[in-house]
Amino acid sequence: MNQQFSPADVNQTKSLAWMSYLGVLFFVPLLVYQQSPYTKFHVNQGLVLFIVEVGSGILQRVFHFIPLVRIFSGLALGIVGIFTLVLSIMGIIYAAQGQARELPLVGQIHIIK
Repeated sequence: MNQQFSPADVNQTKSLAWMSYLGVLFFVPLLVYQQSPYTKFHVNQGLVLFIVEVGSGILQRVFHFIPLVRIFSGLALGIVGIFTLVLSIMGIIYAAQGQARELPLVGQIHIIK
């Protein structure tokens, strides 16, 4: 789904909105443009991706100590890592181009309103 935001908001904030997809740096655009709906849209998606990445890292550490599960969890969590990387790249491209497109799976989760 492609969301619509005011062209003035998009043009003013897209220079930082792409940072929303760089892990823990998701909060930087929000601090600079607190009132921007366009920035909040991308920060929300970046935050969801960051939570998935942190959760995946925690699971990887936990499963590392279980010998048989280690192999399968490493493969599954590796796929999750590649998936989040691809989504982050997509988000960076969309934000830098001034587009507000929901990313697959994570785009429907709304933490920041």
